[in-house]
Amino acid sequence: MNDTVLLIIVLASLVSNVVFAAWITIYVLRPWLWSIRQGARVSAHSIIGMKLRGRPTMLLTEAYCVLRNQGIPVTLPDVQDVYLDNKDRALTSDDVVELTKNAVQRAAQSQEPDLAG
Repeated sequence: MNDTVLLIIVLASLVSNVVFAAWITIYVLRPWLWSIRQGARVSAHSIIGMKLRGRPTMLLTEAYCVLRNQGIPVTLPDVQDVYLDNKDRALTSDDVVELTKNAVQRAAQSQEPDLAG
């Protein structure tokens, strides 16, 4: 009886470790490795934070990498903010890229000194 209980506990522990490793691989390593391949590093902590907050990690990571590769000076929190402000219009990473570009341009225009006055 004791050997059976011990075997069940060990198997349950093993199964839970495999499930946890699969979760890490799918939800954390995939966007993290994708961002490294694209040349725009995103920390695993950022990806876990986005996932815990219920944000689409691959969509935001893809948009961030595209923006960084185009030379647009944004941070991952900037991209997340634009996504949250435009959830209904941001269906693809291309949508998020365009919305973020527009937000960066508006911010740059509002900070320019008024040369006419």
